[in-house]
Amino acid sequence: MKIKILFIFYLSYNILYFHPVYPQNNEYPILKELIDTPTAGSLRKGTFDVGLRMYPEGGVLSEMSIGLMNRVMASVYYGGENFIGEGEVNWNPQIGFEMRIRIIEESFAFPAVSIGFNSQGYGGYRKSLKRYMYKSKGFYAVVSRNYYLLGNLGLHVGANKSLEKEDKDKDINIFIGFDKGFPGGLELLAEYDFAFNDNENEDLSFGKGNGYLNSALKWSVTGGFSVTFIFRNIAKNKKFTSGVGREIKISYVRNF
Repeated sequence: MKIKILFIFYLSYNILYFHPVYPQNNEYPILKELIDTPTAGSLRKGTFDVGLRMYPEGGVLSEMSIGLMNRVMASVYYGGENFIGEGEVNWNPQIGFEMRIRIIEESFAFPAVSIGFNSQGYGGYRKSLKRYMYKSKGFYAVVSRNYYLLGNLGLHVGANKSLEKEDKDKDINIFIGFDKGFPGGLELLAEYDFAFNDNENEDLSFGKGNGYLNSALKWSVTGGFSVTFIFRNIAKNKKFTSGVGREIKISYVRNF
């Protein structure tokens, strides 16, 4: 009987066990965000990540992130709509900025915890309401926990307070998500933004109260390159569109 119990414990430990976000090898690279929502992951010191996201309405958003220290990361963003198309480009009004500090490292006893600020929203900027189609996170805190389940499994939950509140919706928001790694450099990403800060005003809010559900398939090709295929607003929460958005993001991660 004791042998059976020990065998079950041993098998369970090898199928599902905690491992830190900073592993000793590069089998599980740092994931600093899911799709729009941050994780508690942060780039290592001396690492940079450049990315380009292409979204509907001919939109392009560029990004560059740098690991200033092992627990501190900074990012800048810039882009606009109609970049791919004809006529003038509808540039974002300012450069987006993010600063993230990892205040608790992941361990056997505790999940990782990060706090930060991000002024960059997604889906194009609406000048009349001084907001992005999908609001920037503003001030946020996020908790992440990683497990081994036939590959990496990361669980994430966080809260944020956006500074985009011209629509009079100032609620604190909550978001959750997960990432699951597979052989061949494939990852399945999913997130749900409850959008409590985008459902109050029928005339000014963009959401319909269902929250924003996004998913993506990320393929880490080789040499730090990755391609992510994004499916946005699966719950069709937008008032002005009935379809699911499709986006592509290309990223390159490298040490200095």
